[in-house]
Amino acid sequence: MTVDPAYGNSSGYFRDPSNGEDLSVDTPRVIECELKDGKFIWPQVASADGNQLLKIVYRLFTDEEKALYKQYRGYDSKPRVKKEKSEVISHPQVSENLVEEPEEQELVKVDPGTDPEAAVTLETLQQLTLSDTLYGICNIGGLYYVMCGSSKNPRKVYYIPRGLVPESEFRRLCNSE
Repeated sequence: MTVDPAYGNSSGYFRDPSNGEDLSVDTPRVIECELKDGKFIWPQVASADGNQLLKIVYRLFTDEEKALYKQYRGYDSKPRVKKEKSEVISHPQVSENLVEEPEEQELVKVDPGTDPEAAVTLETLQQLTLSDTLYGICNIGGLYYVMCGSSKNPRKVYYIPRGLVPESEFRRLCNSE
């Protein structure tokens, strides 16, 4: 059975082919939907001219017909509960007092040789003084690094963040040839 796509699809009709009017859920059924010996009897309506019976598409089933079809297909008879999407949206808390007094900050001087978390370490400063060649500056992940090394071992290049290189050392590396 081939169905004109303007009137139906492979599962049934949604429009009457004799007059072109849309079928509805309320269209009277000539053959009622039922389960008979484990088989599903598809609901059918008569065409407007009365010459043929039309199987209707699932979307035109009544609630009872849909429940019977789901039972036939082995779906759970319990109504589906939609899961709520849990979105975690964090909004910054806006203080009522928008003008806040800044807290007193204490300046702490860190000795690079004693603190392993310090920005400039003693090893970094020693490497800068031993370097005599500037190979270039590169941008890695948004940070600029000075690529430097020694002419005695040209295969070893050290990447030192540009902000940690004192200006005098940077000028010395730039002027060396």
